[in-house]
Amino acid sequence: MKDNRQRVQANKERAHACYRAGQLAEAKTFYGRACKRDKNDADPWFMLGMINGRLGNYVEAERCGAQAARRRDDHAETWFNLGRAQELLEKFEPAIASYRRAAALRPDWVDAHNNLGNALSELRRYDEALASYHEALRLNPDYLRTVYNIAKLNERRGDWRTALSGFDEVIARDPGFVAARWDRALTLLTGGRLADGWREYEWGFAVGERAVRQLPAPRWNGEPLAGKTVFVCAEQGVGDQILFISCLPDLIARAGHCVVECEARLLPLFARSFEQASFLPAAAPLDALARPVDMFVPMGTLPGLFRPELAAFPDHRGFLKADPQRVAF
Repeated sequence: MKDNRQRVQANKERAHACYRAGQLAEAKTFYGRACKRDKNDADPWFMLGMINGRLGNYVEAERCGAQAARRRDDHAETWFNLGRAQELLEKFEPAIASYRRAAALRPDWVDAHNNLGNALSELRRYDEALASYHEALRLNPDYLRTVYNIAKLNERRGDWRTALSGFDEVIARDPGFVAARWDRALTLLTGGRLADGWREYEWGFAVGERAVRQLPAPRWNGEPLAGKTVFVCAEQGVGDQILFISCLPDLIARAGHCVVECEARLLPLFARSFEQASFLPAAAPLDALARPVDMFVPMGTLPGLFRPELAAFPDHRGFLKADPQRVAF
């Protein structure tokens, strides 16, 4: 028995050392050995849950966290980490129960109340969520993450004016809170403030919601384009690209030529609908282009340049052309 305890302790010590050194795979191995040698010890299960969470393996993080909670149900951090894994797996009801347990064990834990509010909000239990958020702010009035989450909740409820006020408060107190700037952009667009919304939409690159390929050419920001070839960079999903491509006729009218990349499934539709432009599938090599590119523009930036107000939307019966063979069929 003593020899086994010593082996368990040795495995835990080696695991802790590996964890502190950032050697997570090795730490998992030694914590796993400790679990097998002492089936009642919660600590290695707790650490395995943390490591799997850091590695993005939330299924294992939940499993290990649940094992830790069975062995030590009075440990707030165990329940919090379990709730986080369940939340990331979109198991919101179990997450609510786990966060409630964590908050009950540590009533002054701001993050527990904040995350409980998040899980409740996901289930549209908005009044309960607000109560949790307000408790978090009572404990720490300067916790901007909760102010942001309340603004997100109001955005979900369709109260865009209150949501916008919340995002404005977050940005005023922390201009580098880029997630609030992105959500502010979406809220402005929802509220019809197009010029402001599209301008803020550029924050999508900073927050990771938008990304385009890098080209060895300057970015186009609305300056004259006569005779120049412009490369339109694909971004986001199929629906977004269909929305953004509605601005292509405006760009075609200004540029010498437009080269547009898009999701491969959209290629026939777009090429049929905009015969004056050239198209290629997203991420295709550029060495086959017939002419050099003078400037580039992200596809999601076009509405900000061409649709700053409702009056700027053209009056037409549609901008996409169906396949005539399929129509005839």
